[in-house]
Amino acid sequence: MDDEYTKPEFHSYNGLGRKAMVPKLGVPYMAGLTIFVVAILGSTLMAVAMESPVGYLAGTLAAPLLIYIKEICRTDDRAVEIVLIETRWVLTRLSSGTASYFGGTFTFSPVAYGRRFKDAQKYFEAHPRG
Repeated sequence: MDDEYTKPEFHSYNGLGRKAMVPKLGVPYMAGLTIFVVAILGSTLMAVAMESPVGYLAGTLAAPLLIYIKEICRTDDRAVEIVLIETRWVLTRLSSGTASYFGGTFTFSPVAYGRRFKDAQKYFEAHPRG
């Protein structure tokens, strides 16, 4: 038997885990679409409210945001998701009201436990033996 076993080769699907990018900008597709739509609608509403075409200049405020997203997505296409998760937890920490306690960390603690009479009473109740 002179035939050698050759390992079959398969196509690689490494690109399926990546985000779709806007071709010339290097911005994730959904983030870019959202920014463009909000900028167009916002500038149109500003132009109508001001009754002047100067309101369309409000759409240029999207440019710094696009540049920021392009820079953070240069090496990681999921960087926008990471920034959104970090922003969500910062806002949750600030809105929880416990940011000044526990050294400024985000801590879940039962601060109300033990303040009510029934919390202490349950330890002195008779339990049936089984």
